[in-house]
Amino acid sequence: MAKRSLKASTAGIQRAKQAFERRAWTQEYLASAVGLQTRQSIWKFFSGRPIERHLFIDICFQLDLDWEEIADLPRFEPIVSESTPQPDAATASPDNSTILAEQQTWLEQVRSQVASLIQNQCGVVPAALDLEQPLPLSQIYTDVNLLEHLSSHRWLELADLQNATNDSPTHSSLLDGAPSRDHFQSGQQQRTVIPALEAIQHYNKLAIFGKPGAGKTTFLQHLALLCSQSQLHHAYIPIFIPLRNIEFQPLQDASHLMDAIAKQWQSLGVSLDRLETLLQQGNLLILLDGFDEVAQSHRGELHLQIQQLAAAYPHTPMVMTCRLGIEDYHFRGFTLMEMADFGWPQIEMFVQKWFASQYSTAADLAQEKAKQFLEQLQLHHHQPIRELAGTPILLHLLCLVFTERGTFPKKRSRLYQNGLDILLSRWDNARGIQRDLVYSNLSLSDRINILSQIATTFFEQGKQFFEKNEAIPIIMDYLAALPNSSVDPETLWLQSEEVLRAIVLHHGLFVEQARDIYSFSHLTFQEYLTARKIFTSAITRNAALKTVTSIATNLFVPPIHPLQHLAARVLDIRWREVIALTVELLPNADSLLQLMQQRIDGWISDYSSLQDFFCWLEGQAETIAHLYKPAAARAFYFSLVQNYGFDLAFACDSELALDVTPELALDLELMRILHQAKNFLATPTLQQGFNLCFALDLNPRFELEPCFGQCLHELSKQLISVVHSQEALENWCGHQGEHWVEQLRSVLVEYRNIGHDWQFNAAQQATLSQFYQATLFLVRCYQGASQVSVPTRLSLEERLLRISAPVAAHGGEVSHPAFLPGRDRPAVAKKSVSNMTSGCA
Repeated sequence: MAKRSLKASTAGIQRAKQAFERRAWTQEYLASAVGLQTRQSIWKFFSGRPIERHLFIDICFQLDLDWEEIADLPRFEPIVSESTPQPDAATASPDNSTILAEQQTWLEQVRSQVASLIQNQCGVVPAALDLEQPLPLSQIYTDVNLLEHLSSHRWLELADLQNATNDSPTHSSLLDGAPSRDHFQSGQQQRTVIPALEAIQHYNKLAIFGKPGAGKTTFLQHLALLCSQSQLHHAYIPIFIPLRNIEFQPLQDASHLMDAIAKQWQSLGVSLDRLETLLQQGNLLILLDGFDEVAQSHRGELHLQIQQLAAAYPHTPMVMTCRLGIEDYHFRGFTLMEMADFGWPQIEMFVQKWFASQYSTAADLAQEKAKQFLEQLQLHHHQPIRELAGTPILLHLLCLVFTERGTFPKKRSRLYQNGLDILLSRWDNARGIQRDLVYSNLSLSDRINILSQIATTFFEQGKQFFEKNEAIPIIMDYLAALPNSSVDPETLWLQSEEVLRAIVLHHGLFVEQARDIYSFSHLTFQEYLTARKIFTSAITRNAALKTVTSIATNLFVPPIHPLQHLAARVLDIRWREVIALTVELLPNADSLLQLMQQRIDGWISDYSSLQDFFCWLEGQAETIAHLYKPAAARAFYFSLVQNYGFDLAFACDSELALDVTPELALDLELMRILHQAKNFLATPTLQQGFNLCFALDLNPRFELEPCFGQCLHELSKQLISVVHSQEALENWCGHQGEHWVEQLRSVLVEYRNIGHDWQFNAAQQATLSQFYQATLFLVRCYQGASQVSVPTRLSLEERLLRISAPVAAHGGEVSHPAFLPGRDRPAVAKKSVSNMTSGCA
């Protein structure tokens, strides 16, 4: 192009020669520093002859000179934009006014031409997965945020990251022992977050890094559309360049980046002189997308050309995007920022827009679908799915899956595998990107095996974060076992480093949370890959698939079998998701489920102090065995005592969830009254007293045994006699309240065999809670799995909430701490019940 070359002015030549002489260099040395094979261009520079613009700038840079002060620059008339002050009409000459008007008209014509080009380039969502029609970007775009500092540039220790995770707002809401599932976002919360459009306003040169599918290209397209429509940066006209489309020719001194820009604008009929003028005046916004998508062999060359372009046009704003993991290239003058994950408000906005775009002719249906999606995503058992929603491309996948069935799949392993496929290959393939992987000699299965081994190793160690030097030996061991691999440890170490970098850069499955400290981008993927490793190890360990199904009863299987090892961890909340995923992956899950139940039963059987409680459960279940499944009955009364909710009972028998018989409804109401009475005693008020009296009047709602009803009536009379004043009530509670509550308890024990004071200590309470949660987890595993035989299901159900220790130690009678041999009921309670029922004989 006419202005692509520069020459030094007379004064500039003198200054350049002085700087050259001070360094005592030779022209050959300077040529080498600039990257030239001959000194011809250096000679031209000092002779005042034109040379390529980027070479001129680079020579000045090497000599520590400002190229604009050295160059013999042409003078351009200023181009007026909305941000340029207009000359006063009274003082402007007719000639200047005419020139300014012409230039303004031409500028608007260029903007109009560019708007059409930008709409074609950026108008649709890039490579939308599995959609039959292109998705307009304007319908789906959701504002994104940027993090001020790159995570990989932080100097932190493992303990710093772990403490930040433990202190995150959501960590305290998790069950004790459960892993924090939001470690990536909690790490982001420690850094300043800026709306991306606001960052564009503040920084002239900006490099945005992010994970695959984080929305980098989409944001750049959105920015280009806004700019072309004069909705942002009114003074600028956008240039959008997908860097992967640049053609690199083996020509010395060629500027491929400038060629790509010039070629795009020449198609609009804009002359090279005009383009040069726009660049000089800073009227353009240059958007460079996907530095990581350029072949590694050309990346260094392109990096230099981006630097030269930025230096040549300091007033022209530039925004560049790149994946994380390629920060080794230093972009002088660029502010480096990182794409933040979606927060919940962004997830809501994206989902609402996504369904509106899919049901464009049915707005009500779109709103309903979006509402259902968000409600289900917030359910506790969908927490592993919810963490994927922070990455836009995976949120897109979740919306697609939900559209088909109106719910998330029960088999989450299939969803996670699809997400893994997207990050490993489909996302790049959909956009036609062929990366020259540094580990191209590794097959896809090799890469998954490496990821699975790393996931399992650190999950077993309880680590969400791991150091580079911990991961490298794992990769080395895998590479060393491959055919034709190197036996040199140093070579293996270097190859392993390259594999680790490639996983970060190309797949985004690892995130460098601080310098040389990594984690999986989502705990969900670490859990899934761990389950996958256990599954493949179990299959490999057995000579045939049928052997796997007999592990539970095969006395010759070593105790270290992967499924036995996994089942032993059923009581550990941290392993629950891994176990559930393994159940889904196994072609027949009978053995693993049986091993899990053996572990749960064996563990609770060691607590002999709880045998009486389980004997009572068994007896209660027998009384209503004709109404519900025994397992559901045991679960109902278990929850009635421990107040855990009835999830387990409902899971064991759907009939119980639909309809509770009067028999169970009465026991439920009585236990509620007992809890209400104890709370009333702690903080007595007149209102609570009246409420308790009304609650004791059960005759309108239930058919009570006459004597039982009379006992409750007598208790109500005692209470109502003192609820006429707060002072009398407090005096009664202080002197007779505990006695009254014990009377109520004794009546419930006498007539309904409920309300026993089991006197569980803190350790026993914790044990029962852990046992209940493990049992509920087991039920959900076998009910959600299709590959479980009917006999196994029945066997598992028959053993639920039953202790395997002998139960006939007390002559077959149900016993509890208040009725152990050698102990009587409290005398006062005995007398009270007798007095209240004396008229029932």
